[in-house]
Amino acid sequence: MPTIDTEPKVFQVISVEQAFEAARAARLYRYENDNAPVRIEVPEYYYNTAHCNLISILSPNDKLPESIEIVSYKCYRSEHWVPASKLAKLATKLKRLANKSKKLGTASVQMTDTGEVENRVVDSHKNAYGELVEIKHSFHRVVIEGEAPTYSGWTFLATLEYLGEHTIVKVVPGQDLPEKYRKADNYCDHCRTKRRRKETFVVRNDETGETKQVGRQCVADFLGGRDPHAVGDLCSFYSTFNAVWGNLDPDMDLRDLSGYESLISLVALLTYTSASMRKDGWLSRTAAKDRGDYTSATADLAVEGLFWNGHGKPPLKSTEQDQEQAEAAAKWAAELTDDEVKNDYMHNVRVIGMVRWCRYKQIGYAASILVAHQKHLEHEIQRREREKSQAERSQTSGYFGEIKKRYELELKVVRVHCVQSDWGETTIYGLVDKDGNEFTWFCSNEPQVDRKTGKQVPRDTMHPNDIYYGLLRGNTYKLKGTVTKHNAYKDIKQTVINRCTVLETIEHVEEDDA
Repeated sequence: MPTIDTEPKVFQVISVEQAFEAARAARLYRYENDNAPVRIEVPEYYYNTAHCNLISILSPNDKLPESIEIVSYKCYRSEHWVPASKLAKLATKLKRLANKSKKLGTASVQMTDTGEVENRVVDSHKNAYGELVEIKHSFHRVVIEGEAPTYSGWTFLATLEYLGEHTIVKVVPGQDLPEKYRKADNYCDHCRTKRRRKETFVVRNDETGETKQVGRQCVADFLGGRDPHAVGDLCSFYSTFNAVWGNLDPDMDLRDLSGYESLISLVALLTYTSASMRKDGWLSRTAAKDRGDYTSATADLAVEGLFWNGHGKPPLKSTEQDQEQAEAAAKWAAELTDDEVKNDYMHNVRVIGMVRWCRYKQIGYAASILVAHQKHLEHEIQRREREKSQAERSQTSGYFGEIKKRYELELKVVRVHCVQSDWGETTIYGLVDKDGNEFTWFCSNEPQVDRKTGKQVPRDTMHPNDIYYGLLRGNTYKLKGTVTKHNAYKDIKQTVINRCTVLETIEHVEEDDA
């Protein structure tokens, strides 16, 4: 009888199709090894679905024995449309990656062609006879699935590329990179040397959580393999694959696969981005793809305008205003402070702004700088308006009345906010009188005002055919309430009132018009 191992045999799954193969293989293994323990590892993004399917195959009574374990692991999955002409090259590249991964004993990336094909118009122009000629390419929908390389307790996290004196970070999906590496130079923690490197790699110890930045020659000591260049190529491809096909722009990898490299002026790109946005607004590549009508994304239109060779439809002509907006956005990106750089996206935006040029595969980041700058300007205007409003309110508002005394008040509702808690819903009314004094009413039982009479109606006397509502923003009411507290919020004096009764609706304004 075969010897039963104490450690379970592991069957790791990458794709949905592999889940069924793994289940059958695990069942056969247990049959041949006297029900030896097994563990099936499934990507976390379809763990729930796979778990039910695996149980139905492994156990006839839909209940797993203790010797069978189904666990999830972090794995990235993405769908992309790839031109038919590039499909073979991508498949070859992924096959080489799989072979390297197998030799090094690490996880790999797998591509599945779903069989779904679309014919898209990639160019259109008029011929000498004035007839419209469209050029179409066939695109295949493929699914990319994979896991970060792991070996001997170390996991690959990211590649650090050097753009002049600055660093571009490319993080493997599902992994988190410490912020300190956004400013890391080309130093290797392993051999303790700093030299001119195009890239370095960040790895993490799975047990201690320690991270190290290592060069291409040293990375094999952490991720296995005798050939450091093979491990370096593997890591570089993983991170580039993520940046190009995942977070940045799937279509741009088509040029990356053919070895195309170009350096683009940031201001020039943003100038044409502004020109495109003036005509059609901003459309990201994700939104353009979701529309399904072959509409070009704004970044693509900007590149077409920048590199137009006179053929096809001429791009939108840029103006001095576009140039000014581009210069302002590039300057803003370059001067972002550490407090404003709160994530990897903003870090990369700042790097591109400081260098003032980008590579072709980085134009997704670069073009979005204009949108990010516009949002920043909008937030600044809103912030100044809030500060101005608060300053005016702090000078106008004062405390009203004596605490614990009841008053009849004519107050206008300026804010209505509902808060949910374990004790139910509380409506917080912000009110102001004719002198500018501000009041706050915390109301646990919202008053019901008769639409006809404008007066509050006791709940036990409400008629089902009449229309009732709470206090509406913009309306002015005569209330009778008790002053309970004098507060100050952001230097604005406020009087807190309670136990209020609506005596009369003095002025009724439709809330949408308030």
